[in-house]
Amino acid sequence: MIPAKREINDGKEELEEVIKRIENHINEKKSYLNPDINLKSFSKDIRLPERIISRAINRIEHKNFNGYINSYRVKECKRLLLSEKYEQYSISAIADEVGFSSRASFYKNFKEIAGVSPSEYIKSVNN
Repeated sequence: MIPAKREINDGKEELEEVIKRIENHINEKKSYLNPDINLKSFSKDIRLPERIISRAINRIEHKNFNGYINSYRVKECKRLLLSEKYEQYSISAIADEVGFSSRASFYKNFKEIAGVSPSEYIKSVNN
């Protein structure tokens, strides 16, 4: 028996499957690096309706789409900040590399997600 449409969209197991699909796509394509990514373009890329993506991220990850993408960007930024290859890059240049289109947005999101500023993060890791 095929479940009712509402059950497909709202069931925790189904939403967790959607999250797995989103994560696989993001990790394979590194779509978070695109500064122009938005829910509409991501929806087309992954071939899932916007509302399903949004609902899964909201209910499973407790974030909105932009917050979810920014968490990937901050994770990648933290990795690059510790990489020898990027040690000559400024923090702002690394922010550009990971898809942040504005310095203000980068610093706000980094501090919100990591709990410290980028320079404080570097200092804490180097100690």
